[in-house]
Amino acid sequence: MKKINRRKAIKTVFLTSCAMFGLLAPFGTQMQYGLAQANDNFSMIIVSDTQYPWTANTDQGIEETEDQKKAGSTIANQNHVNSVNSLVQQVGNVRGTILNGDITAFGHSWQLDKYKEIWKQLSVPVYPGLGNHDYANNVDDCYANNCAIGMVEYVRDAIKKLNPRSFDYRESNSYKFPELRTEYIGSLAYSWDVGNIHFVQMHNYPIYERKFEGFDASAAKRKIVQIKHSLDWLEKDLTQARNEGKAIILNYHDSDNNWKNNYAPATYEQLKARFSDILKKYNVSAVFAGHYHTRIGKAEPYNNFSTVYGSVPVIYSGSASQNNYLLARFENGQMTVEKVSSANGGASRTLDGTYTLKTGSPATPIAPAPEPGSITFFNQGGYVARYNLSYTSGGQKASFSTGNMALGNKKRYDLPADATNIKVRGEAKTGLIWNPWRDIFNRSIEHPRGSICFKSYSTTLNAKWNNSCN
Repeated sequence: MKKINRRKAIKTVFLTSCAMFGLLAPFGTQMQYGLAQANDNFSMIIVSDTQYPWTANTDQGIEETEDQKKAGSTIANQNHVNSVNSLVQQVGNVRGTILNGDITAFGHSWQLDKYKEIWKQLSVPVYPGLGNHDYANNVDDCYANNCAIGMVEYVRDAIKKLNPRSFDYRESNSYKFPELRTEYIGSLAYSWDVGNIHFVQMHNYPIYERKFEGFDASAAKRKIVQIKHSLDWLEKDLTQARNEGKAIILNYHDSDNNWKNNYAPATYEQLKARFSDILKKYNVSAVFAGHYHTRIGKAEPYNNFSTVYGSVPVIYSGSASQNNYLLARFENGQMTVEKVSSANGGASRTLDGTYTLKTGSPATPIAPAPEPGSITFFNQGGYVARYNLSYTSGGQKASFSTGNMALGNKKRYDLPADATNIKVRGEAKTGLIWNPWRDIFNRSIEHPRGSICFKSYSTTLNAKWNNSCN
């Protein structure tokens, strides 16, 4: 009997097993690419405008009582959920439901509660987005801005549970006499990957900006929301995705309707053109949007926005009130989109179209876009201080003043990535009639490409400063 070399036999079995399961690929890109390809065949559900309590009659301007609206919208949303759950069983490997805005009709807590009551029955994760009805329409039209702030807090918490790849959000806590303050800052945009597909959710629309606040008596603090446009964050996010060779799918609520709100015409045109350039530069495969309840499937955007999107297909995801939504199937480098009817809780499908996904890394990696930054002013001195910031961005000068700040107060300002001619000044109140304010610092600085702090301290007779916020 031939003697077996046990060590050699074990090695042979190990190598054979590794070859079978693809484990001999070198660590790094090739290994990751193989895993991504294995996960590329999957589906996503895409819905929009659940918008409780809104009905088909509301869409047509037909009057109903509040009870009729609530009853009709409850049925429509329940049919949507039943339909999606049925479709998940039929199709298999559905990785989630993307909700492209207008979760509610006005952001009231009772509307959000009803949405959560119905949609918690869904069998797959929801990737939520806010629409104009959730926060834009009700700013300064709801007590203490509870509606808009409440919706922001809801999606913030929901997004964190999804463990996104990137999330454009930060919080800042401070005290400004006579109250504690919490600031919610960012566009709230976030991204995630499924296999080799990179998804982005940008809420209302990519250039939406708004600031609002309200005092929360239950928390004994003022809440301040600063919604920023998402373009700086988006370029950084898409640079990474494109360099990894991922196909890019964008999601948001409004494809074209309200983009110019709150902007001077020149600024609006500049931001719109920048977004159009981003679509081209990063080879975006498709945009999914809501807002227009009766639009379902690929369609030309309104308001001359065809020039913004160019060859990028804009695909509308219907509404609960109209009993329709989308199924997107990703397979072998293609995305097949089907229109789904949720009437009576069913899930009948018709083909919308098949779209080629733009994958592959560029021959020369895309260089990261310039980083934005921020400047924080912090008074730790035994005196009242005030601070000023100015810079040039987009050809226009911007100036900010903190006003008087007592000991312990902080104030943070965001710097656009293109900010130049940045100047900062800090002054201490002296109490002297002939010289009421004395400079602590007054200088021009380079763009920090990150965060920088200017802290003043010591006494009014010997005011000092440094760049530490500790």
